[in-house]
Amino acid sequence: MRTKEDREETASVRSALGGVVEQIRAERRWLNLLRLVVGATTISWVLFFVGLPWSVGGIEMSGSLRFVLFIFAIFGSGAYLIAWRPTLRHETSWEFIRVVFGATLLIRTLGQFKGRVAAECSRRKARGDDAFSLLTIQLADAGAGERDDDDRELQHSIPALVVRSIARAGDIVAEGPDNQIWVLALRASNDGRASMVQRIAEKLDEAAASFAEFKGARIGGATYPDDGLKPSDLFTAADADLQEAASVRAFEAAA
Repeated sequence: MRTKEDREETASVRSALGGVVEQIRAERRWLNLLRLVVGATTISWVLFFVGLPWSVGGIEMSGSLRFVLFIFAIFGSGAYLIAWRPTLRHETSWEFIRVVFGATLLIRTLGQFKGRVAAECSRRKARGDDAFSLLTIQLADAGAGERDDDDRELQHSIPALVVRSIARAGDIVAEGPDNQIWVLALRASNDGRASMVQRIAEKLDEAAASFAEFKGARIGGATYPDDGLKPSDLFTAADADLQEAASVRAFEAAA
């Protein structure tokens, strides 16, 4: 029989998940609007330079219509640049296009994540900025990555949503193959990394007691520049730490 504490933990986890789900849905609405702006801007530039491919009633595209298209294209391009810079800092414009046409920001693919880590390493090396940390979370079994009915439309696993609810707003979270979750903690030194590992472990432990499909996880990590200056060094160090953490950071779902 479940205790009052168990019920409170379950309510806390579900509340956190609900908050992240709403954030993802809001992000999708924003991206859909942005897709319309990008599409309309592209069409405006094409029509401005090429003109209409046909005449309407024998009348070619007028100079005033061309001017309107030019103004719309300029404002649309400005909106694109304004949206790109705060959304994807230190990343390429091409990556923004990838996000606009299908990807997400709150929980990214592993390919996007690796590109973001590489960009961060280059930027920090050039500017001599502070440390950041890389975390890797290995879910215990195949069932941990399954989607439930409420989450299937979001295409993200319950543990990934839990981790996203813990990470700071500026941190990057990604889902990888083989039931892995990656976190780029942009302001976490070694001490900050240890604190974040503890918080993630506690929250995932609560999730393990709340969701039958989640059986547990192991957590490892690496910190720039202590564990390396290159992305490959950081990923290797994080994987090595994950293997060493198996005996001390593994936890099982409550019976």
